[in-house]
Amino acid sequence: MNCKFIPFVEISHKEWNNSIEKMDGHTHLYNANFINYYCAFSKINNHSFLVKYENNFVAAVILAANKSKKVLFYGYDFGYCPSPIFLKKLRPSLKRKFLKLIINYIKNFDKNIKEINFFNHPIVTSDSKPEISSKNQFELIQFSKKDLVINTFVVNLSLTVEELNFNLSKYHKRNILRSSKKLKFNIFNGDNFELLKKKFEEFKFLHFKSAGKKTRPDKTWDIMLNNILSNMGILFSCSTNSSEISYLYCGLYKKFSWGWSQVNDRDFEKKFMPRHFLEWNAILYFKKKGFKYYELGENYKVANQNFSQKEISISEFKEKYGSEMYPKSFFNIKL
Repeated sequence: MNCKFIPFVEISHKEWNNSIEKMDGHTHLYNANFINYYCAFSKINNHSFLVKYENNFVAAVILAANKSKKVLFYGYDFGYCPSPIFLKKLRPSLKRKFLKLIINYIKNFDKNIKEINFFNHPIVTSDSKPEISSKNQFELIQFSKKDLVINTFVVNLSLTVEELNFNLSKYHKRNILRSSKKLKFNIFNGDNFELLKKKFEEFKFLHFKSAGKKTRPDKTWDIMLNNILSNMGILFSCSTNSSEISYLYCGLYKKFSWGWSQVNDRDFEKKFMPRHFLEWNAILYFKKKGFKYYELGENYKVANQNFSQKEISISEFKEKYGSEMYPKSFFNIKL
């Protein structure tokens, strides 16, 4: 098969995104903005590409060269890149042929890199709307030497507010009610750029204050701010009468939303416990705006995996929102 492999850097963001939207099972992770963010965050080289066959882009591959403990591999800083996706209505037999060509192309791309890590997200975009799907979940098994499934917590926003509230744990309900008497919920988007810019700088500063150091490259903050201006991100906060004490930044993609980055002001954290109130009101906001799903993040309570106690505690916190769990499949391919 005579295919051409067109690097990400040789394609405009507009052409890349237009091509991605013609692919089956695409998600926000394939959008050019998010690829740039993750590569900048991890300080790694972006080798993503489109596959062209008979004047059509038939596949998209997210590929980033990384290094861990002196071992070179393809994957983002958390270890994995989104798996290859293919043109809609492509015959299964043709898809398998393209997948083999892709793996062989990657093998010869850099002889020093000996493995690829891919994963599949359970929420994909179909007809410009998010849906729960197992598309592309199992096609990589034939190449994979080590597989792993980790569930992610997802709030179904098609439920009524009463049903969402019923699903909350008693602990979360109690903290939300207590905070609602003392805190105000705020929304910052591109409607007022000067206010947004000011609050975004405060959001950045709280990250520095909380960690005691710079937490990520400047370019990633620029991408996050530009995402808000492009309606691909939004910033929430909760405040007392005098100041903002907690921020939550969320990603947006075709009526799918997810918690991206959250930070509290430690000076007020124990007194107000703002996270419960902030995330609950974000969920209600997305419900009101017609979003279909809100992803809280992965469940790290997985047997035989070396997750930290902090990660496990965060999972337990997210679980109390009464969310449903859907599988993310992870694949390790030796080259």
